[in-house]
Amino acid sequence: MSLPSHGEVRYIGEVLDEAADAPAACRSVRTFGRFRAPRACRARAPRAAARAARALTRAPASSSLRAGGAEPELPGGFALEHDGRRLPLDVALLGEAVSLKTGSMYMVVGEVQALAHGKSMQARVVRNVDGMDVELFSAALKLHRDFEQQRQAA
Repeated sequence: MSLPSHGEVRYIGEVLDEAADAPAACRSVRTFGRFRAPRACRARAPRAAARAARALTRAPASSSLRAGGAEPELPGGFALEHDGRRLPLDVALLGEAVSLKTGSMYMVVGEVQALAHGKSMQARVVRNVDGMDVELFSAALKLHRDFEQQRQAA
């Protein structure tokens, strides 16, 4: 029995900019951003919003695009946002016990899925990281990537 991957750490922009046939598009990724929900769900209690999202994400994929670009919109309308980029987020696997707060920062582990007009992420693990220092995290990630690149070159 093999366990799922812990996810390669990627920025939302990197996930969205990778070619659809790139190996990372098939693997688990770990990314972070602010959770965004459609207006209809913001007014409801978070658990009601999660139930609505699961019902909507079971519907056929929508082919509509967001007004600002070529990033796809899931029927549930949930997304992670960082540096002005949005990654549609499918939260159906999380269950009803999970409560996500719009505007909070989350680290998400999941699988990237190619859609007709872009990509989305099937969330498997979600962790609130509201207190995370994004600049420090980015500096640490750069050091980690530099180390890995040097190690592979040797």
